[in-house]
Amino acid sequence: MTGVRAIIVPHDWNAGTLISHAFQLLDETRDWKRVILIGPNHTGAGWSTSSTSLWEWSTPYGRVGGDRLAIRRLMATGLARVEPEVLSREHSVAGLVPVVGYFMPGASLVPVALRSHPRREVVKEFAGSIAALCDEDTVIVASVDFAHRATVSQARRLNRESIRVLWNLDVNGALRLGNDHTDSSAALAVVAEVARLLGATRFELLADTDSASVGSSSDRAVTSYVVGYFRLP
Repeated sequence: MTGVRAIIVPHDWNAGTLISHAFQLLDETRDWKRVILIGPNHTGAGWSTSSTSLWEWSTPYGRVGGDRLAIRRLMATGLARVEPEVLSREHSVAGLVPVVGYFMPGASLVPVALRSHPRREVVKEFAGSIAALCDEDTVIVASVDFAHRATVSQARRLNRESIRVLWNLDVNGALRLGNDHTDSSAALAVVAEVARLLGATRFELLADTDSASVGSSSDRAVTSYVVGYFRLP
């Protein structure tokens, strides 16, 4: 993965091999110093557009420290609030912190759980704040699952529509994706806008699959996965 600035991975651990492989590729790309981990706020808990935490995370692979300076810069925008009780219960973020600890020991973390359906103006402002944190040693990880409780054929169709949005860096299109497409249109919109701001305008697809294909469910009620990354052209 050359020129990578942001990557999309699942947080459903039925797709654990996809998650691990994506992080392994990231680890082989460079020695990342900071990871901005963005996932959905599934329950809508908390009081802000995005919840974050200054706390250090304990994992089986060592401690993962929060990047306090970067987090405070994000808080200064008014779009992020320190709400560790939200983060510790949000599996889209907490579930991937151990992977950061394993593959990127020593990297600091900016964890973010986004509420659903933000306005386009909020996405643009928040993405600008994230992009301002992205030096050459920072990578963005969008923790997103796609179609839920769909048949295999439905999941394939919905994934095609979602992938088209990512290829086109279509922020408005991402915000129009419904719950049938993804559990976080907000995270997809933010990462697409950040990629555009950073000039990472090429989306490379690594995987387009579902839980039935990895043997963890029937083909009548699958969760689908899209794994890919945004890179410099």
